[in-house]
Amino acid sequence: MISIQFTYEQCITAAIKHDSLNDFEEANPDIFKWVKIKGWKSKCADAIRIEKTKREALKAAARYKYIGDFRKYELKLYDKARNLGIMNQCTAHMLDRKTCMSFEECAQKAHQHKDVLDWLKSDPESVWVSIRNFWYKDCLEFTSESIDLSSRTYTFGEIISIAECFKSKAQWEQHHPRSFDLASDNFWLDSCETKFAVDKKEDPVENLTPPKSFGLEKLIPKRKHVRNAL
Repeated sequence: MISIQFTYEQCITAAIKHDSLNDFEEANPDIFKWVKIKGWKSKCADAIRIEKTKREALKAAARYKYIGDFRKYELKLYDKARNLGIMNQCTAHMLDRKTCMSFEECAQKAHQHKDVLDWLKSDPESVWVSIRNFWYKDCLEFTSESIDLSSRTYTFGEIISIAECFKSKAQWEQHHPRSFDLASDNFWLDSCETKFAVDKKEDPVENLTPPKSFGLEKLIPKRKHVRNAL
């Protein structure tokens, strides 16, 4: 009977320091025995695998200056990093290829504004750079008032402008849930869906279309819609 007991968190913390269960058992026999008693072996194996993948992805990403090169030459690790939600860590040292902007520069620009909409109005390019390089959520922390946690209401024109920053409904809902929910509640999602930006690398036919202006022009239907309305 083992006299020393360990919490689940202690076992996982000890496990992820190693590359395999065998290494874990050899380095921490007492903890490993407790893991087997509690039935946590599979949980520790999963944690080890995930942490090992994180280390591999971060090590690989460190060799590249641009996110596009990381994606091109390390696609498997790139995809794994996205699935694990660590792309912001992988790209923190990189530069945006199109603008040569760094994460620090994006964060500084965000810090000049009270929320995302204010940031969008003043500098839409840096907002899109932050999204393209997975810095968006980290940059949000530098705004004086996090728009994702606020209860403010947006106009249709403002929501259209926010939607233009994203490539899909899923990306929009993840990064800016407040405006997405308002669009859904007001049945504006179909109108917003046609505004999603498309990366040139993913679809060379389309160009990126970051928001260029804010105002009543966003509320005016296109000519063909006006003709139908009449």
